[in-house]
Amino acid sequence: MLSLPQLPQSSRPVEPVMQALPRLSFNKFSGKLASTKFNITPHKIIRVFRGLIVVLWFLFCVLPFVVLQFIYFPILRRLNKNLLEIATQLLENLFGYFIAGTMNLYCPHKLVFTGKKSDFNYFRPDSSIDWFKMANLHGAVLMSNHQIYADWLYLWALGYYYSFAHYIKFVAKYEISKIPIFGRALGLIGTVFLKRQWELDKPLLQSSFDEFKRSDNKKILIIFPEGTTVNPKFIKKSDEFADINNLKKTNHVLIPKTSGTFFCIQALKDKMPYLYDLTIAYSGLSSNDCPEYSYPLTRMFTRIKYPKEIHINISRYSITSQVPLEEEIFSEWLIDKYHLKDTMLDFFYKNNHFPHDPAFYSQNIDPKLSNSFKSHLDNSDPAKTSSELNSCSEIISETIIPSTSFFILKALCIISAPYSILYLHYFLFSMIF
Repeated sequence: MLSLPQLPQSSRPVEPVMQALPRLSFNKFSGKLASTKFNITPHKIIRVFRGLIVVLWFLFCVLPFVVLQFIYFPILRRLNKNLLEIATQLLENLFGYFIAGTMNLYCPHKLVFTGKKSDFNYFRPDSSIDWFKMANLHGAVLMSNHQIYADWLYLWALGYYYSFAHYIKFVAKYEISKIPIFGRALGLIGTVFLKRQWELDKPLLQSSFDEFKRSDNKKILIIFPEGTTVNPKFIKKSDEFADINNLKKTNHVLIPKTSGTFFCIQALKDKMPYLYDLTIAYSGLSSNDCPEYSYPLTRMFTRIKYPKEIHINISRYSITSQVPLEEEIFSEWLIDKYHLKDTMLDFFYKNNHFPHDPAFYSQNIDPKLSNSFKSHLDNSDPAKTSSELNSCSEIISETIIPSTSFFILKALCIISAPYSILYLHYFLFSMIF
């Protein structure tokens, strides 16, 4: 009988390969195929499928516009800047529409607004409160706390609901510009990307703001003075900064970066005469939860884990009369506003709504700043009676359910235009060459 020679142990190539393969076993209790290395479950398949649909939908909606941006924006920038601005506003509004519709489709939610009655005594044709009327009329800087990465999505969608999506300009961190396709698209519509080094960022801001001021159209600049989202790593850094500068520590916000914020507001006060101070809070969280970890962007779209209610408290200030003009006082004023935000968020997580008592919103104000601003505001309109002053301080609230009717159908109709243009380009190119 012919016997084959035995290979030495080190020469057997099959063993390492077999050991590397995942061991599969059948779980007789759950009837699922389990693997020690690939634990595939129906829930994971659904999450991957949902994520794939979001990515494909995003590319389908955005890609043709980005390609047209690459082709035509450099040409328009040289030929006619007015046409470039019109094209930019159109794209900003379309992106706002796609974001609003996609958020409603994947993450349906309610918007709950609160604010002083005296600041928002304006109404839209449907009798709802027009929270952003002065921003729409004159332009504004929107300043917001930064809880989760989806903040800017909700704010852009908010711009679409209140008809200012085509005016929006964002200040964002430099890393976002590196996102394939989308980062480039944001850059072409005027987003300012910062490296969070003031020596490098200041010239970039100045150049962008000079361009804003040369435009005849209104602008609405959205900034996050904290510079990043709130998580334990950055809370620790914020606490260290508070210790060094003898400031009160925070739990739900970071100590804001005052120099950049002051520069933005003062550089644009003639172009954007109002400051909107937004405090955003998300439902479904407790005081001990980290919003960024609870609602990461990927999980919102793949695991259906998203906030069902977005609560937004809004304060409006005239930059020339209600915001400090000296940088040192402004820094104290801004830090004080963020301490108030921290207290408001603590109240929210315990009660699931922002305070309705007007006195709550003045409890954290530095007495020196409070006296100076109160005397200025009282002297600006001495004819007001005490009853009028009381009604001005009344806190009002409104809940709306965002709606983009027939979103998919409308989106497909809108997207057909750039695809048709690109096909025409391809047809002409093939005919010529």
